[in-house]
Order: sequence, then C-alpha cells, then structure tokens
Amino acid sequence: MKRNGNLSDTRGNKWGVGFFRRLVGIVGLRNACRFVWVVALFYALFDSQARARAARYISMRFPQANVRGQFWIRFWHTYRLFVSQGQMLLFAAFHDKVKFNRENYTAIKTRLDTDPEGVILLSSHFGAWRNCIFLLLEIEKKTAVLEEPDQNTEISKFRGLEGIGERVFPISTHGFMGGLMDALEFLDAGQNICIMGDRAADGDTLVCRCWGHDIPITISPWYLAAKTGKKILPLFAVADLEAMELHFHTMPSIQFAINTKPSKNELHRYAQTYVDEFQKMSEKHPYLTFYF
Repeated sequence: MKRNGNLSDTRGNKWGVGFFRRLVGIVGLRNACRFVWVVALFYALFDSQARARAARYISMRFPQANVRGQFWIRFWHTYRLFVSQGQMLLFAAFHDKVKFNRENYTAIKTRLDTDPEGVILLSSHFGAWRNCIFLLLEIEKKTAVLEEPDQNTEISKFRGLEGIGERVFPISTHGFMGGLMDALEFLDAGQNICIMGDRAADGDTLVCRCWGHDIPITISPWYLAAKTGKKILPLFAVADLEAMELHFHTMPSIQFAINTKPSKNELHRYAQTYVDEFQKMSEKHPYLTFYF
C-alpha cells in the first residue's frame, strides 16, 4: 500500500489542540469525545483526501456500501470511522484520564518484562494504538519503537512523554535499512522492540487475505523474527468509551525457528495468523480499525 504520507501530517494544529485541552478541562474527557462527532462531520463532508484514503477499507469491510446508489451508507461508515479516530487521538492526548484494565494490563507487562530473550511487540493501527506507548513506559526492559516520524509535532505520539530515551527509544523507519539494524541490536541484547504490523509503506511486503481481499502488510517484523528466533506478540488496544477504559487484547505468541534467509512463503504462513486475528478484531470493532 503506497502511503503518500500520513493524513496527520497536515491535520491538527496548536489552535485545535489548545481548544480540546480547554474543552477537556471544562467538560471532561467523556464529553469532549462526544463533541468529536461535531468536528468529525466537517472532515467527513469536506476532506476529500481523507475520504478517499478510507474508501478502500470501507469497501472491503462493508461490501454492502459498494452497491450503486448507496452513497449515504458509505458516508455513514466513513463518518463513524472519523469520529472514532478523533476520539482515539483524545484517548492518547489525555491518557492520564483513561483507566486501564489492570488485570489484563499487568499480565501483558509481566510477559514483556520476564521473557529473557526479548519480544517483538506487534501493534496495529487499531483502537487506541498510541496508548500502547504508555504500557512500554512502565516496562522495566528497554523497548525500541520502530516508527515513521510524525511531521506534525502538535499531535506527535511521543509529545510530552517522560521516559523517552530512557525506557522507550524511537527508531526512525527513514533511517538505514528502515531502522532494522538498530532493532536487531536491541533484540540481540535481550530487549524488546515494538513495530506496527498492518499497514505497509513503500517497499517489500507480504500479501495476506483479509475481509475476502488480498491486503499488503509490512514484512519487517516477520523478517526480524525469522532472523533472530524471537517471539512475536500481537497487541490490540481496545477502547471502551462508556467506561473510559482501555483493554489490551493479545493472542498466543508467534515463533518459528531461526532462518537467516526465510522465503516469503514461510513468512506468510505465520503472518496470516496475525491477520486472521486482525480481521476478527475488526469484525468486533469495525470503527476502531484504521487500515488507511
């Protein structure tokens, strides 16, 4: 999937961020999330680029919206998706006001802290995915985060966070070999890395089946797992807006024997298990899936 830049690079500024900070201070996070319905309507009506970017996911996930004459069905799904995306940005910006499901949270934290070999944490553009960083900040082990740098500093995923450079270390995918060599150093030292598993940037990809279609996903985590023999732990951050609570959902770790020159067929076999879970999560939470 050719990315053509992130939509967030040109959306969100200090005035908008300042407005929501004041709004949350006055009416609270829950009511600010309700107000997102108003803001998102503007983008759904007038942001043609954002609508076009979301169109492929909408057509795959909601095939009934592809029927000729179903403009309002497509619009509704797009609008709901934009609402959820805005609400998840608020969940990240005001993470101190969001409760964690502690039992679930602690179990995952323990797994990441106690594995002596280090773990490849596989996140997705799903739900409150930015809040995964706050889990990493509480882990005793160091974690490298392979990420595409945010061009818009006002809504940067690392903005204002303590512990960056001490426990969490951003590695730019724009660096040498997409940052993979730096990530390998962390894994070789028994530390953890976190990487997005769903949307693929330009370059080599794996093609998996999801929503009845072939979709490209990034090959990087599967290449690292094959080269190092480390476990891959998929992680989904599910937001409960009614309870203002965050649940972390995982699946069994994925691991295969070390292979310094794995074939795409071998990588695909394991990657498809993650994509199958990604599809299940999108079926439960269609408007928390941001595959665009």
